[in-house]
Amino acid sequence: MKLKLRWARFFTLAGLSWNLSPAPSYDFQLSLPCRHLECRRPHSILVRVVDKCRTQLAQHYKSKFGEFGMRGPGSFPAFFGEGPENTFWLEKRGAFYHSENLENFAGQDASELWERAAHD
Repeated sequence: MKLKLRWARFFTLAGLSWNLSPAPSYDFQLSLPCRHLECRRPHSILVRVVDKCRTQLAQHYKSKFGEFGMRGPGSFPAFFGEGPENTFWLEKRGAFYHSENLENFAGQDASELWERAAHD
């Protein structure tokens, strides 16, 4: 529970648009601004908080959703662990799937915000 609360604080501190997830088995729905030329619209992801490192999250993700991930109704599933560097999901852009990480969206001060989220 503490990890989920810390994520909620982090999203707020980072200025990210988030809600509690409407989908069963997920904790948050997160809208992320996109910097990819081919997208030009926010990315919607369904976040499940799992206390694992990025490598374990990637393995867990691929065992659950397959090598190419899965897209739900308008949202990509994602696993978030302990901190922005321990996040993983796959997104399809064009004909290819790309692994993503919250650090790509939260900016350079993600580690600092994560620390602040533990105390705010």
